[in-house]
Amino acid sequence: MNGNQRKERQIRDLDERLDDWLRELQEDAEAVAKEFQDAAYASRDNENSSKWFRYMVRVRTPEKTGKRGVSIEWLKSRWQRVAGKNTFRADYVRKGPKHRYNTHLFKPVDSQEGKLIENAEDQFERIREEVALIGSLRKVMANSRRNDKRRKEEGK
Repeated sequence: MNGNQRKERQIRDLDERLDDWLRELQEDAEAVAKEFQDAAYASRDNENSSKWFRYMVRVRTPEKTGKRGVSIEWLKSRWQRVAGKNTFRADYVRKGPKHRYNTHLFKPVDSQEGKLIENAEDQFERIREEVALIGSLRKVMANSRRNDKRRKEEGK
């Protein structure tokens, strides 16, 4: 096996390991989201709808988006009157350039919802950072493959 074949095999192996890592992060994100959603749905047991949680979290995965990577988004739910009927609406909460949502963007109904959002964001921040790292590694790998291909074509 020559050097180029070995390098290509190592890149394929690394790509498979990155896929495994991404699946683990996806599972972590879905578990955190489920924990938050369970608490949100439990808040609806309260007779007073003003105490229902306002926020939901969505984990977008490669299976759902067709893209590599995991995306975690917060949505603010609200009821809106449309044509005489109350309709459920969800608006995205803007994240900004960092890996973490600013807590000032959230207006929780009570301290329980606020604590759950804060705890979930602590975990989501780590997941987003690792997903970004995987993306950066894949970009470096793609550039390396492209450069090798270019060198091989120029050498002919």
